[in-house]
Amino acid sequence: MKKITLLCVGFTSLLSLQAQQTYTYSNPARAFQEGKEQYLQQQFSASEHSLQTYLQTADPSEKSKIQEAEYFIAANAYELRQSDATDLLKAYVEKYQGTSMLDNVKFRLGILLFEQKQYTAAIKELDKVNIKKLNTSDENLYHFALGYCYTAVNEFTKARDQFKPLIGVEKYDKTANYYYGYSEYALGNYDTALPYFETIQNQPEFSPLAPYYIIQIYAKQKEYDKVKSYGKTILEINSNNPKNGEVHRIMGECAYRDQDYKLAAADFAKAFTTDKQLSRASFYMWGMSCMQSGAYDQAVMPLTKVAGETDALGQNAYLALGNAYTKTNDRLKAQMAYANAGKLTFDKGAQEEALYNYALSTYESNAQFGETVKAFDNFLSIFPNSKYADEVNSRLATALIQSKDYTAALNAINKLKTSNAQVIAAKENILFHLGVQQFDKKNYPGAIANLTEALAVTSRRPSLVQIYFWRGESYYRAGEYAKAESDFNTYQDDPRSSRDANFHLSYYDLAYCKFISRDYKQSLLAFMRFAGGEHEAMSPTYIDALIRIGDCYYMTRDFINAHKYYAQVVAKGKAGSDYAEYQIAFIYGLQKNYRGKITELNKLIENFPTSNYAANAYYEIGRSYIIIEQYDKAIETYNALIKKYPNSEFTRKAALEIGLAYSNTSNKKEALTAYKQVVNSYPGSSEAKVAMENIENLYVDQSDAEGYVSYRRSLGKSTDITSVMEDSLVYTTAEKVYLNGKLPEAATLFSNYLSKYCPQGNYCIKATYYLADSYMQQQKTDEALSNYKKLTEIQGNPYMEQALAQCASITYDKKDYAASLNYFKTLEATTSNKEYQEAASLGVLRCSHLTNDYGSTIKSANRILNNNLASSDMSTEARFYRAKAYLAINKSDSAFNDLTVLSKNVRTVFGAEAKYELANYYFQKQDLKKSEAEVMSFINLNTPHQYWLAKSFILLSDIYVKRGDNFQAKQYLLTLQDNYHQQDDILSIVKQKLQDIEKSVTPK
Repeated sequence: MKKITLLCVGFTSLLSLQAQQTYTYSNPARAFQEGKEQYLQQQFSASEHSLQTYLQTADPSEKSKIQEAEYFIAANAYELRQSDATDLLKAYVEKYQGTSMLDNVKFRLGILLFEQKQYTAAIKELDKVNIKKLNTSDENLYHFALGYCYTAVNEFTKARDQFKPLIGVEKYDKTANYYYGYSEYALGNYDTALPYFETIQNQPEFSPLAPYYIIQIYAKQKEYDKVKSYGKTILEINSNNPKNGEVHRIMGECAYRDQDYKLAAADFAKAFTTDKQLSRASFYMWGMSCMQSGAYDQAVMPLTKVAGETDALGQNAYLALGNAYTKTNDRLKAQMAYANAGKLTFDKGAQEEALYNYALSTYESNAQFGETVKAFDNFLSIFPNSKYADEVNSRLATALIQSKDYTAALNAINKLKTSNAQVIAAKENILFHLGVQQFDKKNYPGAIANLTEALAVTSRRPSLVQIYFWRGESYYRAGEYAKAESDFNTYQDDPRSSRDANFHLSYYDLAYCKFISRDYKQSLLAFMRFAGGEHEAMSPTYIDALIRIGDCYYMTRDFINAHKYYAQVVAKGKAGSDYAEYQIAFIYGLQKNYRGKITELNKLIENFPTSNYAANAYYEIGRSYIIIEQYDKAIETYNALIKKYPNSEFTRKAALEIGLAYSNTSNKKEALTAYKQVVNSYPGSSEAKVAMENIENLYVDQSDAEGYVSYRRSLGKSTDITSVMEDSLVYTTAEKVYLNGKLPEAATLFSNYLSKYCPQGNYCIKATYYLADSYMQQQKTDEALSNYKKLTEIQGNPYMEQALAQCASITYDKKDYAASLNYFKTLEATTSNKEYQEAASLGVLRCSHLTNDYGSTIKSANRILNNNLASSDMSTEARFYRAKAYLAINKSDSAFNDLTVLSKNVRTVFGAEAKYELANYYFQKQDLKKSEAEVMSFINLNTPHQYWLAKSFILLSDIYVKRGDNFQAKQYLLTLQDNYHQQDDILSIVKQKLQDIEKSVTPK
């Protein structure tokens, strides 16, 4: 029953409402009147409903009522803050421009715009309002809203005038005091502003704000005692207020003024911790407070926030930053900071200090890019009358020596107007280093010229006795052994040389000069001196000296002592042991102990199967068997040689010896077969020529002239004696011209011979080789390559190795690395010559690298590194390319050990690049600390390879970018921009990196 009752009640209510609505609708006047009354009673929703109802049924002739109704509808929308209120008010103004309600409408429109934070638009509307037509409440709101709008657009004088009438008005008094005080504060009227803030400082809603303006006013008034006292009070009362950072800043500045630097630094640190936003002036005072209180490491961060801007404050911050880095022994960063301070001219005193300190820092740290001379020169040109001028001048000579850019240093010293003993010594030193640089580049004539000029700088004894040593080395490498010997003797005769690092080595060099001139007695004495003073018993030079001692005894036929020293080398098992073993065997042969010789040669083959002497050993074993008339064993040995080393020069000789062995056993049939095999297998060789002669003799001995003629025809050779003589005459003529150095004419003659007599001629292969060599010496590499290729296609010819080597070299120079790789691989597989073997191995390694064949690169490098006889230079290069290959296939961990070994010697380009790659390895692993440590180590090692040092500077910049320290990242790049002068990609990389940093810090 309850449900039914409720439903009836609801229904009855609905009917009553419907009847009421019907009544309202049917009485427009009533709806209009109710709408006005409801508005006055603040029943804004009901008022709007009533007035909208009125408008739906209003008589169009009642224009004044309709206008009034539309006003109240817009006013209701305003009071209700409806989304269309602004549009309704604007529409009303546009429709009824002469209405008496215009001021009320403009007021309401201005208030809505104020609430929407459209302050400029609000000011425009409110300025049009006649406040005398507003009621008191609206007038107060008008003043507040317009004052706030003026504050928002920084028109504080107008804002102040609006807030002043509100002071004393209960609803607005506190707020008006705050904004009036704030306006005066913003206008710089601190004395006027202060009492207004003081009035409200203890009011709950303003206590978090007003005290902070009060303390700032005290600071502006230089009431520092009040600042300190009031600041402590604020911090005690509002300990968690986020604005406390500003209090600490002000107190820090106050303490800085009082020279209480430790307290100042502490307050600035607290300010930064709380706020993170400090002015550059505050950062500067903070940094200087740290400097003055000895906290140099803590000064760096605030000073970097100031430096970087091109103004006097930035200049002084850079100078202070340089001092801070100097105090913390970070010389590189100090150098960069001083350089940047010195570029600015706002404060000439600061510039002078900065440029002086910059010059000193480059001087003391052996500047990486030869900046020192430039730094001193720049200082003296800007400040010629500086108090530091005498000191700078006195250091200039030493700076010239320390500069790594010796060419620039020499140019600089040649421009000096005055000279003294220090300058002369500096010039000598610079020329010496230029000579050593040329020596390192293998430009021995250039090295000799520089070193000779160094000796001519002074008429007295040179200050650097090393000049004689290095000129002697240069003469030796240039093949001028007598001059080399003279310099080494002069060097050793100078008492100062005994203290030089190369003194001991000079005996080794002098010994070689004597050895080459065949003065074995004096050579022996020098080698003995060297070996007697060498403390590294396994060093390559010591072992080589032992070998040469053995050779000296050998050449003077003192075989007992020769054997003794060779045996020492063999026992060490290092490079050269195979040669020593071979020499021991030869001594046995000279002593006619052929079985002893055979035994030693077999040891060589067993212990050094890849030796350059292995094929020769087989051949000598065969020869020894021939001598002791064991022909079967000789033939067996020669056949083993032919099978194992088919492309060796000794293989051709062995094949010929087999024929001789059969002849010695009267087995003419087998001898003939053997000789024919030589002719077929090694066409054009001297062995083939001897074999043909022996074949002719065998046929003649058998009275079978027709058989010989038939054999010649089978080879395609002429049987006409006249043709054979003509063939020989034409070839011999061409060869004579070639040997006389008339290469163009020789090339023509060889070409004519080849076209007329070949392939049947007797000298086709030899003529092809000489033709290729003629073109090569004329630098006609295309024609040379064409002929060398022909030789590589004739198996068994005596020029196979030379042809392969030349084809590999020419195609490599033409950057046809794929073709060069194939030639080098073939040469590596066929040659038994040590020099060709090394060249081929390196060629395969380099071409594999250049063709991005990383698998082949790694395999080739492994073969070299597993060869105990490989030179140290070869091993270094192999290790380098193996590391590069591993890096290319993203196996950086596999490259790590090679990079570590290589990076120990940054004097070589391989070591320098490896050092950079090692630092980059750590960077890629996100180990920024180790990466930076590697770079800093690299910087201190004085590498001559500036490109990789510059790359490391760029890497340092990347490290600091990763750390979020764009300031320091930028400094390393600017250093390169100022001081790197090589023509490569470094400066373009620097430019892009600097742009990237600027983009990262520029607001979008």
